[in-house]
Amino acid sequence: MNSTGIKIFAALTLCAALLGLGFWVGQGMAQRQALKDKNAALSAQKEAILADQKTYEENIRQQMQAFAASINQLNEERDAINEKYQKSLAADRAGTGGLRLPASVCSNSVPAVDETTSRADKTSARTIALPERVTEDLRRLAREADEVMAQCRAIQSFSK
Repeated sequence: MNSTGIKIFAALTLCAALLGLGFWVGQGMAQRQALKDKNAALSAQKEAILADQKTYEENIRQQMQAFAASINQLNEERDAINEKYQKSLAADRAGTGGLRLPASVCSNSVPAVDETTSRADKTSARTIALPERVTEDLRRLAREADEVMAQCRAIQSFSK
């Protein structure tokens, strides 16, 4: 081989090497760009997930507050129901309360009222006291009904 052939061979080899190097560098740049694009997409997804998580946590916090408010309302209503029940029991035990039926409902069980009887006596004569056990059962059932209604109101206020 002569020197011109060597020069041509060297130039061709150099061109091929440069082409290969350029192809390899270009491919690496394309891969880097693809990785940058993928990284940007993943970052956007991460931000979206974090935003969704914050929204979820805020919704949970609001639900917990609403639940706590409903429980507080229920406890307040239960306290009022218990107080009302205790007052009615105390009145029944003191003899100033109790459940009574009109005398007209009961046959032959009320003595006649004359004009000389006082007004309080006339009122008690026109009604008949229910037995203590019946009064207690009715009060207990009324209390249970009040408690169920309080629970329903608490559930309804929580579900709003």
